[in-house]
Amino acid sequence: MPIRNSFYVLMCNFKLVYKLLFFILIIILIAVALTFSIVRPIFDGYYDFLREQFEYHAEEMIRHPIKTIQSFFAIFLEYFDINSAFINLKLLKLAFLFIGLRFFVMLPMMPVASVIYSKMTTNFDKGLFNSFVSSLPQCLLYTLITSIIIGLIDLGLLALVALTTVQLVKLIGITALPLSLALCIALFSLRMALLCQWMPEICQNNGKKIFSAFKTSLKPTFKQFSKNYICITVVNTLSVVAISTTLVPTAGLVPILLVPTLIVLYQSLYLTLNFSYRKQKYFIDNGVTVYDPNKIF
Repeated sequence: MPIRNSFYVLMCNFKLVYKLLFFILIIILIAVALTFSIVRPIFDGYYDFLREQFEYHAEEMIRHPIKTIQSFFAIFLEYFDINSAFINLKLLKLAFLFIGLRFFVMLPMMPVASVIYSKMTTNFDKGLFNSFVSSLPQCLLYTLITSIIIGLIDLGLLALVALTTVQLVKLIGITALPLSLALCIALFSLRMALLCQWMPEICQNNGKKIFSAFKTSLKPTFKQFSKNYICITVVNTLSVVAISTTLVPTAGLVPILLVPTLIVLYQSLYLTLNFSYRKQKYFIDNGVTVYDPNKIF
């Protein structure tokens, strides 16, 4: 099935993860520094406001942690209402930072997909740098379009989830957080499922005519939408679980390493889904095993 085979393809193209890692680390360090400079005034103001509004009782906080978190959240909403103009300005800066960050993260997507496509169809190891140089104009155009349009869509989805979370917390308390997380996964899986066949169709056209590739991607997108959506939702859920369970124990190291891994994994998944639609045979390892979608789901 596509999920299983995408992990096989990931493993036989794992050297791409190492090549992307240094590039991703630089982007993350810059993004963290800029984000911290933007949000620090918000949290400094919130901390001062919290000290004025909340009486600290260590024993009470330990005995009722959920109630304490709800109090912190309620005070933050009050702080937000009082300082809405200031916070909205900071959020606007974060939105521009998000779109810029997305551009650089998306930049290697087309070369990575091209290398994986070559490996899956011919078992030939195509160089990542050579692939990037040969498709530079198309790569820049695709990255610019997706960074702006999809970036704005993602910001809209995040805003929707945030507003929903606020309302749910007011209604049912802290138990709203798992529901909000499930909603977030469902919405982003939907967005990804609607566009997941664009890059594979670009690869099928040898990296040319990205707009015509988008048109041809509509057919495999909607013909097997349920399959695409289920597979992407499963992988998204596994990714969230992996990141959330390793974030604190590894001080964020494993989630950082997972970023380039997930880039390669998602491109592998999109290609396996595309080949499944086309009933096209492909290699799932280093030239040993050929997978035939005509025989197995």
